[in-house]
Amino acid sequence: MLAKIQDLLELLMQIRPYDDGMEVGLILEAMNCVIIEIFEIYSCICRGIARFLVDVLGSDVPDSSALHTTAASSKEKMAVPSEEQKRLGMAGMRVLCRDAEQSVQLSSYFSLCRSLDGQGPSPAGL
Repeated sequence: MLAKIQDLLELLMQIRPYDDGMEVGLILEAMNCVIIEIFEIYSCICRGIARFLVDVLGSDVPDSSALHTTAASSKEKMAVPSEEQKRLGMAGMRVLCRDAEQSVQLSSYFSLCRSLDGQGPSPAGL
């Protein structure tokens, strides 16, 4: 599901003016709408990644009080992951790697939007 949403984000980032002189009101308004949609989609991706990490890590994440547990109890917690867990883990890693790439692309996209009219639509101003 997250991979499909990431596909949608990439499609949205393709929406941009390609000619000079496109700094007119209607184009800027359309770009504002695209940016709002991008923020909503990216927010959905981030929430999905957070849920995935919570599901994968669960309560096995050590906190500061658990750092002095014995080696025996640590070995008990380390069970061999099932094939399904491995598959989900690999899918999650692909999503995380793609998210890292997309965050760089988003930064570039927002810079382009800011440059459209000298000020451009800023993410905070939406």
